[in-house]
Amino acid sequence: SLFDLICVFYPEFREARQISEWICNRKVLYILDGLDEYKKVLDFKNRLLSDVTEETSVDVLLVNLLRGRLLPSAHVWITSRPVAAGQLPSEVFRKGCITHIRGFTDEQKQEYFKRQFENTKLTKEVICHLKSQKSLWILCHIPLFCWISSVVLKDITENQNKDRNTPSNLTEMYIHYLLIQTGLSHKKYQGVELKILEGFLPSVWRSSSDDHRKVATYIKSLRRKDLSSERCIGLVRCLVELKNRSLLQEMHELERSQSKEPLTPFQSTLLAFQFVMSDTKHDEFDLRKYNISLDGFQRFSPAITCFRKALLKGSGFTEQHCEILTRYLSSPHSHLTHLDLSHNALGLSALEQLSTALRDPNSQTEILNLSHNNFQSQDMEQIRDVLSGENMNLRVLDLSDNPLQDPGVEILSDGLQSPNCHLEVLKLSGCQIKGGVYQLMSSLKVNSSYLRELDLRYNDLGNIGQEILQHGLPSLSISTGGECGHQPGLDKYFVALTFDPQTANEHLYLSENNTKVTRQKEKQQLPANGKRFDMCNQVLSCQPLIGRRFFTVDVIGPDVYVGVACKRMERKGASNAVCLGQNKMSWSLRLSDNLCVAHHYNETVSVQSESVRKLGVFVDRDAGSVCFYMLSPQYKLLYMFDADFPQDQELYAAFRIQEPNSSAVLMQETQ
Repeated sequence: SLFDLICVFYPEFREARQISEWICNRKVLYILDGLDEYKKVLDFKNRLLSDVTEETSVDVLLVNLLRGRLLPSAHVWITSRPVAAGQLPSEVFRKGCITHIRGFTDEQKQEYFKRQFENTKLTKEVICHLKSQKSLWILCHIPLFCWISSVVLKDITENQNKDRNTPSNLTEMYIHYLLIQTGLSHKKYQGVELKILEGFLPSVWRSSSDDHRKVATYIKSLRRKDLSSERCIGLVRCLVELKNRSLLQEMHELERSQSKEPLTPFQSTLLAFQFVMSDTKHDEFDLRKYNISLDGFQRFSPAITCFRKALLKGSGFTEQHCEILTRYLSSPHSHLTHLDLSHNALGLSALEQLSTALRDPNSQTEILNLSHNNFQSQDMEQIRDVLSGENMNLRVLDLSDNPLQDPGVEILSDGLQSPNCHLEVLKLSGCQIKGGVYQLMSSLKVNSSYLRELDLRYNDLGNIGQEILQHGLPSLSISTGGECGHQPGLDKYFVALTFDPQTANEHLYLSENNTKVTRQKEKQQLPANGKRFDMCNQVLSCQPLIGRRFFTVDVIGPDVYVGVACKRMERKGASNAVCLGQNKMSWSLRLSDNLCVAHHYNETVSVQSESVRKLGVFVDRDAGSVCFYMLSPQYKLLYMFDADFPQDQELYAAFRIQEPNSSAVLMQETQ
């Protein structure tokens, strides 16, 4: 029972049973010091408990105490690390407050050492040394560690102990401090004792070195186990303290090799550790280029604050991943100004978390890309709150290809006319906007001093497009036009393609009005021309892919490549310059039995193991992207290429069929 638990800490209460009644009728303060050290899971769906004498497990007692069911008049004071506190539900803090004890800032650290050392030059050297050892500089946010560091560094510099190296890690700092406190560092040994020591110390040194090697080997063996992020970082720190940087070196070599294998959880943690401990701020983080899985992102996420730009597009981000990300968006240490979350299916819950983080005073985000996320009209309430918030930093916002429609744009307009909104670029292409554009323009006239670029392409504006261009604002550049249909989503960019007989290899047979291609063993007798693939079993579409286009394919049989190719891709021979997906001029997805592989130039990525029979391909010429979607049972992004399309060449749908009797059928309407 709760009373029994209290008696564990205060045995004297056990003799006074009436104190249990006193506890129930008074405002008693309970201090849960170090709640993060409690290892059992706190399940807040546990049964309700209100009797302090009823016996149950400790986790049930704690949950009911925190929820206010047990002793509702009591006060609870929790001390915990931020990560563990973040796992408690919001209801725990609803009637209270949160205090963050942050310690010294970087400026306060420097001020502290300036006061400790009278010599200006010496002060600079001390600060410079501590900054060069990131682990020491981070720990200096604890005032006590600043004091220990100053004691050690004073002793080394003022007493001219040049024979001792300046501490470069935590272990050395504490050893130096203990030597100073005990006074052993100034004692000298001579005579017989010295000779004995000289004979004894080499064996001790050898033993110590052997122990270090054994510890390092053991730590490396643990990386294959499923360890928590904290345990992984602790092991790496232990190696660093031993001056063993072999794991870090292995990570550098792995980065240089550009391995296509996804990073293991341990490697993701190790990579994050490297970035966090580095003094430099990095420009761009691309989740796909670093080969970090979605599970690995949780371990890598603390390092996201070290980058100015985070490219998380087409990564399969969900509400859970967005919750992890938003913790660091609002971090006071974040340098992130550019965030790309396009081509994900985030949903309203994720957008709510993102909205809260963007309104935080610590958020530095200026460029936000949320295109292709299937946000609905009512979801724009979250964006409106961001635009009208007091801490609005956004300068560029891309909401393209979300079905916002007129109601969503009208909600968005309320945020645009806020005096707090300093947005400069707004992209709303492909958002199914019609009459709602009038409300949008009215809002911009109320607050027109900042917005200079408005993208309304691929909306069915009709005559409205010409009207807003004529009566728009002088300082505002408005883009309209772009061919699209009335269907929602990618279907509005659908185009019915046919195969080009002039490009088809002699082993490829066209049928059904050139909408079906089949690979046969027998060669056809076809007239030679410069367009035809003479050795590769490939064919292009008749129609070029202009602007934004979406086409769908039904694949029959194994070893079928579907993709996009530039007009001037080589046609003769069977070299990589000709083969689809093996050169800079083409991008493809290979479909086979339980195999799906993306190809471009030197890039080869296994996408998934399940069989894909119905495929959609979306090409955005201006954005430089090629996206492959599985169509059944619903659209699911399989892979996305960032493509550097040559500006002077047309793009065509391209196909390669290796296995005899395999086929590809171009759909003539959306499913």
